[in-house]
Amino acid sequence: MTRKFFFVLLLTLLIAGRAGADIIIRDTNLYTDSLLKIKRNSESFIPYIKIIGHSWAVGAFEGYEEFFWQYGIIIDQESNLGTSLQWATNKAKEISDTNEYDAIFLLSGINDYRNSPQVIANDFAEFFNVSLSKVPVIFICNIANYKPAEEVIAIMNEWLLDIGKKYPEIQIIDLYSEIEIQKENGLEMSTDGLHPQNYDSIQDLFIYYILKYYNLLDQKIILQ
Repeated sequence: MTRKFFFVLLLTLLIAGRAGADIIIRDTNLYTDSLLKIKRNSESFIPYIKIIGHSWAVGAFEGYEEFFWQYGIIIDQESNLGTSLQWATNKAKEISDTNEYDAIFLLSGINDYRNSPQVIANDFAEFFNVSLSKVPVIFICNIANYKPAEEVIAIMNEWLLDIGKKYPEIQIIDLYSEIEIQKENGLEMSTDGLHPQNYDSIQDLFIYYILKYYNLLDQKIILQ
């Protein structure tokens, strides 16, 4: 792909939706063979998603490959503690141009909060441009609430929402609203307010939005 996208920082205030999402579990069989071999030999479409992100991505995806396979999704995760958007962009640059992945899923941004909104927007834009040269669609989580960064987060989440409306190749996932709902329902955060005590809601969001995008919510996997 040779497409190039340019993004302008828009400081308009837009209201993000707060609706929760139900997960519809599909029947599947686990195989001992390589998941990618199964994907190549299957008559059913099985999305192969590259995960890139910071500590939240570590908590939600590291070591959970078999869990997501139960939902018919293959993941390849690359995440680390304390990483930035620039780190994520460098990881996207390392992806080969062989159309290996169906999409990229990004969970990042909070560690950049000390930068100005314009700098953060530029870093997001670079990630978008690099990633869309590798895959046809990217899934971007907006930034969950963190009290020391509330003002910056509000600006960036409104901008991300607007970007998602303008570019269908960029699917914005409203992680902020989901985490706030989960807090109301008892989700506990770390003492500094930066990390959730569990990452179930992030896993659920990922499963729901991937299956919904590919119209796989009520389909069973048929593997050959």
